[in-house]
This record gives sequence, C-alpha cells and structure tokens, in this order.
Amino acid sequence: AAVVITEGTAALEIRDARGELLARESVPSPGHGSPRVALSFGPLGSAGALVEAAVSGAGAECRTLWRYRDGHLTRVPLLGPSGPVPDCGPPEWRYRWERPAEDAPALLMRERSRQRSNGVFREVEAYGYAGFRMEPDLGRSSSSINGVEIPGWRDVTLYPRELLDRFSERYDL
Repeated sequence: AAVVITEGTAALEIRDARGELLARESVPSPGHGSPRVALSFGPLGSAGALVEAAVSGAGAECRTLWRYRDGHLTRVPLLGPSGPVPDCGPPEWRYRWERPAEDAPALLMRERSRQRSNGVFREVEAYGYAGFRMEPDLGRSSSSINGVEIPGWRDVTLYPRELLDRFSERYDL
C-alpha cells in the first residue's frame, strides 16, 4: 500500500507483489506546499487489516481509514462520542494502533495534551472496528488533568413530571 501525491491530490493505492494496481481511491489532502504522507496498519485478525492514510502539510492534517477487501478499498468512518470525527484539521492529535491481546483486533488510539489554566489536560480516545466503522471504546478512553483522572459522566435522561406521575399510577409505585 502507498499514498501517491500528484499535483496536489493524494490517492491510496494497493498493488500486488508484481506492482500491478489492485485498487485506488482518492484521499483528502491539505493541498498546499509539499505534503507529507504516512501509512499505518491495524490488524483485525482473520478479517484483514485497516489502512490509515495521513497526509499533512501547511498546518493541517487529513486522516482517513480504509479496509481493502475483494479488490476494493472501502472507507471506514471514525465515529467519536459526539459524532463523526472530521477528516482534516490541525495536527493536535497523535495516533497509534494498540492490540489488547495477540489474537484481538487492533484499537486505534488518539491522544492529545493541551495546557489549561489548572494544568495539562490530556485526552486519550480508543476506537474499535465494529462492522464497517470505528466506534468509541469508552472503557479504554480517559481524560486527566495533571495526571488526575476525570471520571466519565453517566448519560442522564430527564422526563416530564406528568409522564412520571402516569407511570407511577399505572404500576402502583
């Protein structure tokens, strides 16, 4: 696998051992100056591997995840806790692959640290492959300030008083 840059555009190419093109897809690129390219692979076990293509330059970075199967590259969206993670942005996150066990699929980890008025705020987000998309693994994600972990908040559902009264009357609570 390789990312090829031609005239400001970038493409992910998969070639066989003889160099014949098997699949090619355009990937987002900042498009200015001389972009730098990086590829990384996350093994999924018997299901194959994911390819992460990163193209950076001019103070921006574009990252996309792909899965190669049956001669086709398929885009794998990265879904964060509050919605899809944008492809391009400032290069504030560091990415890496981790395998919790030798036979387990790899997790995509992303991490950033930012200075706040009360110390260094560090965020670590984990994502696991879940049926054609990367979803957050909240059990492996964390955030801390100066090394003190910030506990996750539980989701809260608020109901109108009328619904609660009706519910208690119906079930004799």
